[in-house]
Amino acid sequence: MAIEYGDGSDSNAGRIIQAVASTNDNHYAFNIGSQGSLTTENGFDRNITPISTSSKILVMMSFSVSAPSDLEFGYTICRKLNGSESQLALGSGDSYRTEVTGAGELRVYSRLSTFNTSHIDSPNTTNQCKYYLRFYHDSGSTRNITFNYDTQNSADYGAFRTCSMINLLEIAS
Repeated sequence: MAIEYGDGSDSNAGRIIQAVASTNDNHYAFNIGSQGSLTTENGFDRNITPISTSSKILVMMSFSVSAPSDLEFGYTICRKLNGSESQLALGSGDSYRTEVTGAGELRVYSRLSTFNTSHIDSPNTTNQCKYYLRFYHDSGSTRNITFNYDTQNSADYGAFRTCSMINLLEIAS
């Protein structure tokens, strides 16, 4: 039973309503065109259907990527709702700068880099929401990025294989 407070709020606010967790140990290779982008939808994604339009969704992701040579790399957290994509938690930009959630350098030849990101989303719906990533790079040519393994893919102890995760928590507000 919720405790009602004098300001109209109650003790249910902040409570976790549902949790959706996913791990992905599949290995993907993505080719991204010249200064283009690519989504992980239908590979590294997860769905949640909020029970209330006032709920917040805490999106937490961890993933590892690699490139065969130096590469400036960016990503955004995306939500697909009713067939329409929204990019979430973006930095400020202008006509020459790409707005992204996070970025890093894949500078150590073929080695994995792990990224962790989170965002509290307010989808304002009770329809299913799909969360995934959109990747970007800075090269003027098509580049290959691997997901969950290093690009050398050698059979030795230094060739790590990782697991990527998406955790979605619906929070009452």
